[in-house]
Amino acid sequence: MEILRISDGIDYLGTISVVFVAYLFVLRLLAAISIVKSVESMGKMLYVTALLPVVLIVMIWIRALTLPGSTKGMLYFVSADFRRFADPQLWIEASFQTFITLGPGWGGLMMMGAHNKFRTNCFQSSVISTSATLTFGLLNGLVVFSVLGVMSEEINVPIPDLMTSGGFSIGFIAYPKALSYFPLPQLWCAIFYLVLLLPGLDAMAILTEPLLMIFEEMFPKMLNNRRIPLLTVVSVVMFLAGLPFATQAGVYMFLLVDWYTGTWSVMLICMAECIVFAWIYGSHRIDRDVRLMLHRPLPAIIRLSTAFLMPVFLACLLLISIFTYKPPSFGEYTYPVYARTIGWCFTFSSLLPALGYCVWVTMKAKGPLKQRLRHLTRRTTQWIPANEKAAVIYRDSENSADFTWKQLFWFNLTGRGGININDCGDSLPML
Repeated sequence: MEILRISDGIDYLGTISVVFVAYLFVLRLLAAISIVKSVESMGKMLYVTALLPVVLIVMIWIRALTLPGSTKGMLYFVSADFRRFADPQLWIEASFQTFITLGPGWGGLMMMGAHNKFRTNCFQSSVISTSATLTFGLLNGLVVFSVLGVMSEEINVPIPDLMTSGGFSIGFIAYPKALSYFPLPQLWCAIFYLVLLLPGLDAMAILTEPLLMIFEEMFPKMLNNRRIPLLTVVSVVMFLAGLPFATQAGVYMFLLVDWYTGTWSVMLICMAECIVFAWIYGSHRIDRDVRLMLHRPLPAIIRLSTAFLMPVFLACLLLISIFTYKPPSFGEYTYPVYARTIGWCFTFSSLLPALGYCVWVTMKAKGPLKQRLRHLTRRTTQWIPANEKAAVIYRDSENSADFTWKQLFWFNLTGRGGININDCGDSLPML
């Protein structure tokens, strides 16, 4: 609490911390340097930001295991209360955390995937990255609770009483306090904050790159070979937008933004993506595209999940989360009504541009409204494979790709009756 210099509420900005501003400037500068050459320089950064935290967290874990109470903390972490699985709030929080951890719906994954070679095994990459994220999450949980166990043993307080607020308080208050019971506490706290810093730097770079790509593709002539000036302008704007977080009310602003921006809007975007890919573009076309790239059909679990399971699951979670909505809070502090209103504006800010664009292209199209909607929900002819031979087969196969709703439903359900590409796999070059 002393380090954060928290004010009495979001209404009281207090003073701006020069140290925090310096930190923000350095982080924004490092993020800009890491993407100055797009994914070419970003890939080198990821080797550090992805692997070094694992090494550091293992160092903290090894040190915790040498102290009394660490085993008690880990046992508390792995002991599950199965009655909680019937609580819908548990699934809502887990889903929100999944969106934040794995990154679907944010644009970063699509951006990095767009730079892959034509025959990159995206299925293998997704399984490896998801498994690695899950493993590191479990490891991180073991480390956090082993340290909390040490603190519990030291001050003779039960572990549940150390997690009164959860989430933010565990990371920035309870955990550093627990590390203070280690020998050389300054060293371990420095390592801990470095663990938090590197993934944050990683996220800053990955979320900035899609914005740059959007501007570069919208204005190709104006921004051709002008990436550094564009990156400079975007970085300066983001730096200025982050200055309020360096005030004494910054922690309240951070929690407000985190509460509203990474929840309902991302869930709606992911649900819309499932519907668009499975029912508008069509799983049968995705199956054809996968066979052109990887010489294998679309896995059944992906087809069924995209078409049926995820839209229904996300819709149910969205409705439950709305009806069980609770305003954000920080400890005993509750946000005023105007702050929650601003939070809802953050939620809709990521949705309104897409909705506004849909309205704009609908009004710009010609013909009756029904005809406009039918035309706008069809695939674009500009969407073709990067491989020339695959592009020829792709265009030819489009003659038989206009499925009825009944045919598309049957394919989504069974995987049968897809697009025939005449066993073209052997004729495609291995890139």
